[in-house]
Amino acid sequence: MTSAAHSAASAAAQAASASASATAQTVSATSETSAGSDILTVTHLTHSFGRGHKATHALKDISFAVRQGETLGLVGESGSGKSTTGRIIVGLYQPTSGQVLYQGRNVTQLTRKPGSNQFRRDVQMVFQDPHASLDSRMTIGAIIAEGPRIARDTTALQARVHEALDAVGLSPALANRYPHELSGGQRQRVGIARALILKPRLIVLDEPISALDVSIQAQVVNLLDDLKKQMGLTYLFIAHDLAMVRHVSDRIAVMHQGRLVELGPAQEVYSQPRHPYTRALISAMPVPDPCAQFQRDPFAFEDNSYDGQQLAETSPGHWVLR
Repeated sequence: MTSAAHSAASAAAQAASASASATAQTVSATSETSAGSDILTVTHLTHSFGRGHKATHALKDISFAVRQGETLGLVGESGSGKSTTGRIIVGLYQPTSGQVLYQGRNVTQLTRKPGSNQFRRDVQMVFQDPHASLDSRMTIGAIIAEGPRIARDTTALQARVHEALDAVGLSPALANRYPHELSGGQRQRVGIARALILKPRLIVLDEPISALDVSIQAQVVNLLDDLKKQMGLTYLFIAHDLAMVRHVSDRIAVMHQGRLVELGPAQEVYSQPRHPYTRALISAMPVPDPCAQFQRDPFAFEDNSYDGQQLAETSPGHWVLR
């Protein structure tokens, strides 16, 4: 190799190393924690539906980390990529590019490799529609027991099903009923019990209360909070209701057009939003006082492609796309 070629190769290697280092620093910093305390790390995640000029780009290079024991709220309008992110994390979708690291392992490449079964036990999901996510031909007991049966962990299974039902505030007698015999709130509790029976460490909650009556939403939110404290759970709470996310989350990540536009402590993001889209979301939240609502000045936001923009730390732990 000539001297010039050697110098060029060395420079390219240094540039690649610097880029990787910058990525690692950004993801680590956005988690606000020391090394080893992040249960989940998402790096440069991209996902498209379809191919070629007809492709829909659902996610565009998003990176964030979830701390052990926290609730990270993921908010944004419909179509912003929230649910796609959650489904990639639990393995229902394969990303176009990027990585999802669970305790340091790239779970997008696990499939049937050693460790995949443990990941599927550790990371569970509660879906948005409590009716569509439950098999109408199976009893409640069979639905909850399906995960352990697949994992071939059937020791004292009936007792564990009853324990899971009791943990979510349902009578074990409901184990012999079918989903159509339950109310919407009860069905969502069954979905939560199905996730809990595998003793997970991280639960992805994909708009778990949006399909429920307002009178039931508070009950489910309080249940999730109690379970988190009792079992030491970590939540990724996906929703479009910023007021609810503020109530339940330690940190909030805001998504728009497949990009992560703001990430920071929940109260700070709500009280001091830095990105125009976050300000627009907050200004659109309804106020219970009609007079105050009438006098509010909605924040106008103009969509843009965010091309070339990167997350930058504007204050300790508060990151904004700019």
